Amino acid sequence: MPKTWFYHVVMNRSEAPDALQRDLAPVEQLLSSTFLQVTEIFAQILRNRAGTKFSTFEERQAAAHQIGRILESISMRCRCTTCGEPAILKAVRAGNSKHGVFQFDHTRGRRSSHSGSVDLPLIELVPEPKDGRKK
Repeated sequence: MPKTWFYHVVMNRSEAPDALQRDLAPVEQLLSSTFLQVTEIFAQILRNRAGTKFSTFEERQAAAHQIGRILESISMRCRCTTCGEPAILKAVRAGNSKHGVFQFDHTRGRRSSHSGSVDLPLIELVPEPKDGRKK
């Protein structure tokens, strides 16, 4: 059986700390590459699905939750179509729509919500803002 990169990493534990950095570099490269691929695929799906129509509030809510989970896992947010700030997509029972609307919820500073769309809005990904709370 041929010796793989992983075999050498596991079997050479007694090498100097710089060997650890060398061995971890491909993992970092793989993570970075995978992260970019996932983010690009996700962004493309969201662009392609802009304007999707939903017939119930529950469908809107499920879509917003699923998009939110993915955004959270990749440390991204939606760009609000009204003000451009990072936001979270929510489905809320608001306005004249009996089946709810999508809104961009802002949590930085004073809480606010913008844009009440019955269809899935065009979603542009932006980095998650830094947590401004003191630690």
